Order: sequence, then C-alpha cells, then structure tokens
Amino acid sequence: MLRKSDRLVQLSEGTVDACPRDEQLAALLALELGRMAAQRQADRPRDDDRLPPLDVHIGGPDGGGFGPQLRQAEMAKLGMDRRRPASESPPNAEDIARQILTRSGFAPTELDGIRNLAAP
Repeated sequence: MLRKSDRLVQLSEGTVDACPRDEQLAALLALELGRMAAQRQADRPRDDDRLPPLDVHIGGPDGGGFGPQLRQAEMAKLGMDRRRPASESPPNAEDIARQILTRSGFAPTELDGIRNLAAP
C-alpha cells in the first residue's frame, strides 16, 4: 500500500493478495485512512490562528473603542474565545481506524490481525 498524498491511497495487487479475508483488507484500509485523518487533524490550523473576516465592525462608526474589553468583544464575535487546551494530545490513527471499522460494519479487533501487513 502506498499513500500518494493526504487524499489518495494506492493499493498494489500484492497487498490485496496478502489479505485472504475481506476483513483484513478493510482493516488495512481503515488504518491508512486513520493515519491520513490524524495527519490532517494535526496539520489543521488552530482556531486562534485563523484570520478574522474583513467585514467585522466592532466599536463606533469612527472605529473608536480601545482596551481589553474591545479585544474580548472582537474575539468573542469571531468565535476565537474558545481556544484549544495547550496540552491537547495529537490524534491517534489507530483509534480513528477502529471507529472507521465499526462504522463500516467490521469488528474493530480486525485491526489487531494486520500488524505484520501494516507498514509504520
């Protein structure tokens, strides 16, 4: 299996042949999709890193207003007052893969049987 980008996975015939059961192939795909999703979540910009929209007007018509209260109002209006905790752990690809398997109708324990097929 080869991940070409953050949106494309390429399967070789050898990978398909190495999975004698559909459940193993599903687990292998779910793990790779889980890795891709975890990487995308880790690379996603934090909410407080987004730029504000250009049409936000807070304060008087002359642009007046200053101080920490105005800054708090601006942050609240932009939805930037809810920050991620600094100690947020990175997403776990295996947890995401188990969720994918469960939602697809496969047992999440199938992931344990493909350790020798899954490249790190």
